[in-house]
Amino acid sequence: MKNIFLITCLVAIFKLGANEVEHLYKVVSVEQWEASKDSVVLGQVDSEFIHLSKGDQLERITTKFWRGVERYVVLTIDPDKLPGKLVLEANREGGDKYYHLYNGAIPKEAVLHVESREI
Repeated sequence: MKNIFLITCLVAIFKLGANEVEHLYKVVSVEQWEASKDSVVLGQVDSEFIHLSKGDQLERITTKFWRGVERYVVLTIDPDKLPGKLVLEANREGGDKYYHLYNGAIPKEAVLHVESREI
């Protein structure tokens, strides 16, 4: 019985650490979102892996990469529903860490909220 209890505890601890954030965010163009069917249509920048951000990084991402774009869409994503390998890593040595999704996609069922933003 002790072994079963120990294994159950280890599985619970592993699951708690699997996704350290409750939600992740992805910014896409209005056209990409409108073209999305079963999964979110992504651009060339996401060809090697899919770039995702945490809530405290979202404003920096929209300011840096979406400045001057009249309309774009912010997707709130459930990381537990993402297929593929989700990795927290720095974009460059010593830089901030971002979530990258390797060998995956963003299925529409993983999208919890859609927010259209306009300048």
